[in-house]
Amino acid sequence: MEQRDAVSPPPRARHTREDGGSSSRGDHPMEAILLPVVLADDRGNILDVNQPCERLFGYKREEMIGRNVKMLMPEDVAGKHDGYMAAFRDTGKTNLIGNPRHVLVRHKTGAMVNVEICLGLDDSNPSKVLLGATFRRIRSGSSGSGTSRNEESGDASVAQVATDREMKIVRFNHAAERLFKWRAS
Repeated sequence: MEQRDAVSPPPRARHTREDGGSSSRGDHPMEAILLPVVLADDRGNILDVNQPCERLFGYKREEMIGRNVKMLMPEDVAGKHDGYMAAFRDTGKTNLIGNPRHVLVRHKTGAMVNVEICLGLDDSNPSKVLLGATFRRIRSGSSGSGTSRNEESGDASVAQVATDREMKIVRFNHAAERLFKWRAS
């Protein structure tokens, strides 16, 4: 068994590629996020996902990259999603950004899974708007009201930090302020 001192990080997870080689997914910045995350462009095309997302939806990363996020939605919502995205591109506004909601998502098997979704936006580069979604699975008996537990205070229940492609922090929520003792400037 490998000896590590108390401050050394654990070894990075490794996986085997189809060609027999191995690579470290731990080198991928999104793998540091413990919640399932989907990163998409302003048309809903999936640009990246992390391993917890693979577990939540049952798809491998390679099966999701390049496809539209509609693949992860119930059919009735997926049918309206292009309209929602077009309205967002036209106005730059949506009611979902920063407002967690309880929704159903579709697993690869077709099973519906109850989750809380929180969307974030990186519009620091107008020519490449990015949308990020985090998911928290809701177990049976949890409220499915469509609103956040902390809606009255305006805080998400999970600390969320958004970064640009250079990993510079561009936005964080109130829960992150409290957790990391940061102040918005």
